[in-house]
Amino acid sequence: MDAGLSPISTWVDVCNNALAKTHNNLIAALDEGSENQKYCSLFLPQAVIDVLDVFNFQSTVTDIELARDAERPVFGYEYMYPLPSDLLRIIKIFFDNDINTPAIEDYAVEGNYVKTNAEKVYLKYIAMPENPTQLLPYQIRAIISSLALKLCTPLVSDNELYQKCLIDYQKDVEQAKINDAHNTAHRKARVLWYDEER
Repeated sequence: MDAGLSPISTWVDVCNNALAKTHNNLIAALDEGSENQKYCSLFLPQAVIDVLDVFNFQSTVTDIELARDAERPVFGYEYMYPLPSDLLRIIKIFFDNDINTPAIEDYAVEGNYVKTNAEKVYLKYIAMPENPTQLLPYQIRAIISSLALKLCTPLVSDNELYQKCLIDYQKDVEQAKINDAHNTAHRKARVLWYDEER
């Protein structure tokens, strides 16, 4: 990497890139108390969700076995399973960890629990990242554009800049989808080649 380039490794970095796109002053921390910081703290989680919720980006897909809760539902189902704290969106719920197993169809999500009659539950879901290092560059770029667009309303009185941010956001999200689909296809091709060579 060029010595003059710094990777985006913190949420402050994400916020400052978004602020720069909207021609606003940068922040030093997410608790500094400035107006720009307050809007960044308000809109950043929404910006992350807006990007990661539109597509099953492979780097944010997580598979886990849920632990059954000691308590049982009052009615309707036999068991209840606490959902992970970083859950953004459920993709599928399975009976076991075999990829060919049919998904569970009879279940309910109530509060922070999955309720079902299944004795074992495996969850495939989109996870909320703790920091940008868990994301790929094209995902970070789309999140920056999403945040910049949201910051335009309270911090910018320039319709032309708002339209530019809107176009950038739409373009970056679509490019992120294309890049992720390409990376997924490339990984599958490598796995197929490896299996054939064995």
